[in-house]
Amino acid sequence: MQCPNCNHDQVSGNYCSDCGNYLLRHQREIIKEAAIATEAPIAVKDHLATLKNHTKQYSNYFMRQLKSPSLAYSKGESEFPNATVSILLFTALFSFSIYLFAVNQYWSNPPSFLSTFMEVFFVTFVLTLIAILSIFFINTIFGPQHSFKSIISFYAGQLPIVIIGTALSVILMSLKSFAFGNGMLTVCLLLAVFFIPLYVISAILTSKQENFEPLYGFLLYIVLYFALLLMITMMIGNLTINSYVQNLTYLFK
Repeated sequence: MQCPNCNHDQVSGNYCSDCGNYLLRHQREIIKEAAIATEAPIAVKDHLATLKNHTKQYSNYFMRQLKSPSLAYSKGESEFPNATVSILLFTALFSFSIYLFAVNQYWSNPPSFLSTFMEVFFVTFVLTLIAILSIFFINTIFGPQHSFKSIISFYAGQLPIVIIGTALSVILMSLKSFAFGNGMLTVCLLLAVFFIPLYVISAILTSKQENFEPLYGFLLYIVLYFALLLMITMMIGNLTINSYVQNLTYLFK
């Protein structure tokens, strides 16, 4: 055994016979470092295996919903984790696409990626949340009273086609095809925050006939949705997405 303090070689004993250093402490540190070095690769492999498993599960969910979006209504809140990923994925792709457009518009003084991305991410997420909350509220009063997680699953189950369109918009923006990219992005946004929620609330209200007329629940949803949208728009104020809308209008003139 070699003393780490004076490099004296010693066959046995807990203390160095030359300088008196405690040798067992050094042994414990060596053993601990060796254990950490052994466990670290195992932990990384476990995390990678878990990530691979989750990715596979989501890809299966994505393809299943792309082929048959209506399956979401039979799965309920069991698909809530995958549904959450779909909403976040759409929001992230949309935000990144707008950032690519904004960089081109302000090439002399390009905006910060983080601030632009987070602003648009927040606004887009709030728009989707308004639609989900409106569906949940009308469902609670007029519909079969599905849980909030189920409503999220119903809504996100219709998003795969929108996610593909938003990803295509990112590619078009990267290729500087801004007219087609913005056109695709606008269609995807309208689908995600307006038309798909309308489809979901219609499916919910007509799935279970009660002592009410589904038309009135549908109309009340539209009123509630635009009331919340107006309120949030007034609260948010002038953010990056407002500049995007102005530039988009100018682009299509």
